Amino acid sequence: MASCENTLDALRYANKVRELTVDPADAGDLHSMMHCPPNQIDVLEAEWGMGSSLQRSNVKLLCEHSEEEVSPQLFTFHEAVSQMEEMEAQVVKDHRRAVF
Repeated sequence: MASCENTLDALRYANKVRELTVDPADAGDLHSMMHCPPNQIDVLEAEWGMGSSLQRSNVKLLCEHSEEEVSPQLFTFHEAVSQMEEMEAQVVKDHRRAVF
């Protein structure tokens, strides 16, 4: 059972690293990517439907109050990773129930 969990952890890590790699050709103008007005965060918040999420609140606060502007893609990425982690936790829970 422990080896299955270690394998899942390794796969999660590899997937996150793969998602974080950026192709310099796709990066374009970094200044335009770094603009994060609060109204855009509200739009993203509505799209994800995560109004009461504590993690979402923390990312939104970071975006709104940071001296340096934060990319809206960070907010979207954070929400996607959070949802993926919740699904993975559910899979592990279901697997444990099936095994025992």
